[in-house]
Amino acid sequence: MKNHYTITAFVLIAIFSFRKMDMAKITPDLYMDKYEVTNGDWKTFEKYLVSEGENSAEYRSNEVWDDKYMKPFREQYYKHIAYSDYPVVGVTHEGAEKYCAWKGTKSKTKGTFRLPKIDELQYQIKAGEQGRRWKKWEKRAQKMKTCMYNFRDHDGHITAPVSAYPDNLFGVHNIKGNLAEMTIAKGEAVGGSYADLDDKDWTTHIQTYNVPTNWLGFRCVCEL
Repeated sequence: MKNHYTITAFVLIAIFSFRKMDMAKITPDLYMDKYEVTNGDWKTFEKYLVSEGENSAEYRSNEVWDDKYMKPFREQYYKHIAYSDYPVVGVTHEGAEKYCAWKGTKSKTKGTFRLPKIDELQYQIKAGEQGRRWKKWEKRAQKMKTCMYNFRDHDGHITAPVSAYPDNLFGVHNIKGNLAEMTIAKGEAVGGSYADLDDKDWTTHIQTYNVPTNWLGFRCVCEL
């Protein structure tokens, strides 16, 4: 009986911890961030890096806004409080990995925090865009002539706040559109972004990158 209560207490602590961190249950062994990591999230992490004597500039740069029309974003996107809930860009793969590990140190669970695998993100599109609730979102969008995703041929001209579009069956936002998302495989991303046309099968399509860009972000998962 004692072991039963111990296991129950551990499960309850884990559930509460994941809710507090805005993570959604995908399977009994996998939780995923509901939202893309934001500028506000990264600023908190940046303070930690500085406190540890690290150079935060090694992991993120504003220079990804390199087009002349993007100059205002280079100067304001990360800095201005109005963009706190927008997804962070310009992060290196190593920086994203380090962020996920840091997030794990703040958790009361014993899981491994990391970047998602390709199939874990694609599963969110295959299985997540299902069910009565999702169909309701689609009907509402059609009726109001609004969009379900932030793509270039929908609303997309720039990123949107991480909660701006409907969540899927699991409670996860913006796997498709807004920003393409880094995977555990360096140089490979999933989901497309505001800079892309919504003309691909995002359940299988993989994007590649060599350096941080203004269309690339990330989120973390926890594997128990």
